[in-house]
Parts: sequence; structure tokens; C-alpha cells
Amino acid sequence: METNDAEIASLAAEHLLQRGFKHLGFCGDADFNWSKWRRNYFRDGVEKADCDFHSYETAMKEINSSSFEDERKRIAEWIKNLPRPIGIFASYDIKAQLVLDVCRELEIAVPEEIAVLGVDNDELLCSLADPPLSSVVPNSRKTGFEAARLLDAMMNGEEVSKEGVLIEPLGVETRQSTDILAIDDIDVAAALRFIRQHAYAGINVNDIVRHVNISRRVLETRFRNVIGRTPHEEILRQRIMRVKKLLAETDMTLRQIATRTGFEHTEYLTVAFKRETKQTPTQFRKKVTNK
Repeated sequence: METNDAEIASLAAEHLLQRGFKHLGFCGDADFNWSKWRRNYFRDGVEKADCDFHSYETAMKEINSSSFEDERKRIAEWIKNLPRPIGIFASYDIKAQLVLDVCRELEIAVPEEIAVLGVDNDELLCSLADPPLSSVVPNSRKTGFEAARLLDAMMNGEEVSKEGVLIEPLGVETRQSTDILAIDDIDVAAALRFIRQHAYAGINVNDIVRHVNISRRVLETRFRNVIGRTPHEEILRQRIMRVKKLLAETDMTLRQIATRTGFEHTEYLTVAFKRETKQTPTQFRKKVTNK
């Protein structure tokens, strides 16, 4: 049973790219295949977006207590020579926390100069990090269920497939370490910020137009040029991401989820969700929770 590292890296790249970063970095551990896979998939996403990619990797087996400070210095040298602003994806939360610590020692502003994203969403670590750390959220609930299911099958003498089971992540928990928009167009940045703050309140494009005080045609053209989507598509994307999270992590009914995510009717939520994900909300919930 393994994490779907392609999906993890894809979420990480999307999260940082949609914040406007043109320079992206990866900080990982060369000893672990999953770290190397995340690096490779992340690099592919960055290069596909025609952005700059930078990488630093540690061989953790070679590091002991006496050499740990030397490793911090090497990471510091790497960070000092990176272009800014830059978004850094670390292969897991502990590595991301180390990047944050080095940034603080170098008096580099996070997220204004360097945004940092981890993996695992360790609630305690992420909340106590300075600043609080954004992280890709694994589907721990499904991982536990699948592990128990496979163990039960083995104990009952059933034949278990040797093919690995890939568990997809749930999304990204955004905290202060990536709460930034590295976008030069101040109107687009203001529109995107407004969407993120109010997407679940039932807003529409006209509300955004009134907020930024430019014509709808100009807004939509500039927004698409910078973000790659229309304002309406971005509103819907934010809502669908929230719907996925509530389907996976709660037992709320569709009506309750619709109310909390800005959909006026459950029927429209279902149609929009299926159009975007190719499955109904019920099918998605069953897939990620095994219920």
C-alpha cells in the first residue's frame, strides 16, 4: 500500500502555481524512492507550466547528530542562492519545517519571499511551525481501512494481490506558509483573493466585478491570461475542492454540504461535481471512505 505520489506532486505543483510563482523548488531525501518520485512528478508539472525548477536533496542516512548542523548550512546555502519569490515543495512535513527554520535564521520572509509546502498534514507540527505550515493531506482514513482489509484477508488465508494499492491524497490544507499571491496584476490578485475568501458564500462573477471595480470583459480576459481559468471556473473549482474534503472527512448529507459550499441546490452540486470529477458525490465518497 502506497501513497499516490503522482497525485501528491500534482496537487503541490497546482497549489504553488496558482499562487503565481514562476520559480519553484523541491527539497527532499535521496534515500527514499517516494521522495524521488515526488520530485520527478513535481518537476514535470513545473516544467509543463514553463516555470523554473530548482532541487536540493539530502542523503539522510549519511547525517548524524554531529553533521546535522552542516546539513542545515548546506540547505541555507541552497536557499540563499534561489531566485525570489519562490515556492518550495518539501517531500514531507519535517523537511518543510527544516526549510522554515532555515528561512527564519536567514531572516527570509515566509511566505512573501519563499512559500513552503509539506506533505502529511501533521496537525501538531503544522500548527506549531513558524509560520504555520501548509501541507498536502493524505487520506489516512482510507489507508487504515485498506490496511485492515488486507490484513483480514491474509489472516483468512485469502490470496492477496501483489500489486500495490495507491491511496490518493485529499487535497491541500492551506496555512500561512503559502498564503500569498505572487501575481503582478493587482486586480487579478484582488479578484482571486476575494474568490478564496467568499467562494462558499454563493458569490458570482458580478460580485467580483463590483469588488475590483473593472468591467467584466476586462476582468475575465486578464484573469484567464494570468490564472488560466475564468473567474467562474475558479469559483467552481474552490467549491468542488471543499465538497471533496467534506465528503471524505465528514458524514454530512449532500444538502448540508451544498449549504456550506455555496451551492443553492443539491441537484446543481451533483451536476457540477460529476462534470468536474466524472463521478457523483456518492461515488466519490464511497471511493475515498470505502463506505
